Amino acid sequence: NSSMEGGEENSGYSVVSVSRLDRGTSGAIVIPRTLEAFHYMTSLFKTRQVTKQYVCLVQGLAPQSGQIKARLRLTESLTTYRSFVHPAGKEAISNYISLQKYCGCNARSSSNSG
Repeated sequence: NSSMEGGEENSGYSVVSVSRLDRGTSGAIVIPRTLEAFHYMTSLFKTRQVTKQYVCLVQGLAPQSGQIKARLRLTESLTTYRSFVHPAGKEAISNYISLQKYCGCNARSSSNSG
């Protein structure tokens, strides 16, 4: 992105992310401060040298650990960036482990409001 040229020295510097967050998730977004850092970080993501970790809640029973393999294809528009399982998609592998089991207790507050 040529708008990053010059980094901090260029008053026309614009913020450009090299990572993204899926809808409904929270986490860190990587924003380089220089053009050199942008190219370096982009290459790390493209060559899959970045390890990502997620924490999620699962309702129901799930194995203690496992691996999910799927071929994902990307579709994007001006407002949407989504992937879906497709035979011609790019291979995606997710390894998971269960960190804790939740008892499923009632989520309502136990305090009396009357």
